[in-house]
Amino acid sequence: MHLLIDAYHYLENQPDDIKFLAVSNVRTKILLSLYDGPKKLAYLREKTGIASSTIIHGLGQLENKNWISRRGDNSYLTSKGKIILVNLIKLMEKLETINKQHIFWKNHNLDGIPLKLQKDIHVLNESYLVQVKLDNLEEPFTRYLEMLSHANNICAVLPVCFSRHNDAIQRILVNGGFVKLILDKDILKQFIEQFNSFDVIKFVKMGSLEIWVVPDNLEVACVVSENFTSLGLFFENGVYDTSCLLMGYNKPALDWGNNLFHHYQNIAEKIDKNDIKQIESWIKI
Repeated sequence: MHLLIDAYHYLENQPDDIKFLAVSNVRTKILLSLYDGPKKLAYLREKTGIASSTIIHGLGQLENKNWISRRGDNSYLTSKGKIILVNLIKLMEKLETINKQHIFWKNHNLDGIPLKLQKDIHVLNESYLVQVKLDNLEEPFTRYLEMLSHANNICAVLPVCFSRHNDAIQRILVNGGFVKLILDKDILKQFIEQFNSFDVIKFVKMGSLEIWVVPDNLEVACVVSENFTSLGLFFENGVYDTSCLLMGYNKPALDWGNNLFHHYQNIAEKIDKNDIKQIESWIKI
């Protein structure tokens, strides 16, 4: 809420800067052309495809804002201009990500993603959407299980529990891998019922299975392995959407998924492998 109040305050007191950027592609193209250093008018004309007279006019406007400066035939970004351009590029990347993956982001509840990670949504730009197909209604889950079958270790925030999912987790543990889970109490109970309570205790005591429990229902699904990140969301009506998953394989996507896991890890209670009574109390919930 504090951020929202600050944004309203800025719009009330500095509306011209927002409008200055929004209404002119010419000024934006000039700024982008100056991103990697000073440029002459001929370069700007060739790079942007804009007439010299229009570029000169735009340069004058940007100079009046102290976003660029001119020295001889060269124009270059000021420190203020660089900061504005870097954040403008981030905004453009965010918009591109949302537009590219619009089917995934629309009509979904984003409350499970902390604001900091919503701001960094552009790092998922190269992730791709896996959707149901007419001839394979389980395509997202099938693809997800396929990726999980190649994982040696996973960190997962799980608001839902499927038996085939638990089979994949058990395979990782039996093969000597490590699994870190964040669950709410209801999902923990389902997990234990499907998994076998003795195996849960065994792997927790071994240290290969670590479980954290959050007090409230989880509103996002995220699994991160050494090779992929998967993200699932709920519809706004509270139903988990099994029709699509966002899958990412590059380092920015893996880092984003790990940061989401750590966010929930910091607000959850860990089951202590050295406290048998605590383990048994969780098993009996």
